[in-house]
Amino acid sequence: MPEKYNNDFEIFRKDENFFGRSFSYWIDRWWNWLVSIPKDRNPALDSTGEHADENQRYELFFLAGKDGKAERRCVIPLNKPIFFPITATQATLAKYNTYPSKLLEIAKSKQNNVKEMKLKIDNILIQGLDNFRMVNDGFTLTVPFDNILNLPSGTTQAVSDGRWILLRFLHASEHVIEFVAREVEPDVITKVTYHLTIK
Repeated sequence: MPEKYNNDFEIFRKDENFFGRSFSYWIDRWWNWLVSIPKDRNPALDSTGEHADENQRYELFFLAGKDGKAERRCVIPLNKPIFFPITATQATLAKYNTYPSKLLEIAKSKQNNVKEMKLKIDNILIQGLDNFRMVNDGFTLTVPFDNILNLPSGTTQAVSDGRWILLRFLHASEHVIEFVAREVEPDVITKVTYHLTIK
C-alpha cells in the first residue's frame, strides 16, 4: 500500500504495480516520452512549465528534471498520478558502443556520484530517498531527430538508474513539489520547483 501524507497525497513503493505495470515499465515510458519531444519544446529544457503538457498520453503524468534551476507551473487532472525522477541517468548502445552488460555499470556509476538529494511536497520533507532508487536494466529507446540526448535518430538499447517517485494527490487544490539533486564529477545541480494545480 502507498504511504499517505496528511491525507493530502500518497507515494507508492517501488515494488508496487500501477495500472498493472511495474515501475520498470514506467521508467521505460518516461525516457521514451522525454526523448520523443524536440528540443524547442522539451519539458526538460523548459524553465516555466509552458511545455509540461507535451505528449502526455499515458495514464501517468510525467514531470521532468533539469540541469540547473527551473520554476514551473502546470495543471494536472485530478486522479492522474504523477511520475518523475529526482535524479536519473541513462546509458545507450548508440552512445557508448559497448557490451550491453556494461551499460548498467555506466548508469550506476553516474548515480553513485549523486551526493545530495532533497524532495519536499507541500513543504513536507520526504525521507529515505535512496529507498526509491530503481533500475531498468534494458529497454528500447526510440530516438527522433533533434533529440535532447544528441543521439543519432533510430532505435537503440538503453538502461537507466535513478530515484523515481510515483505519487497521487488526493484532492483538487494547489500543490508544490521541490526537488534537488547534486551530482559530482562532473558537478551538475538540479533544482526544480513545480507549482501544480490539480483539478
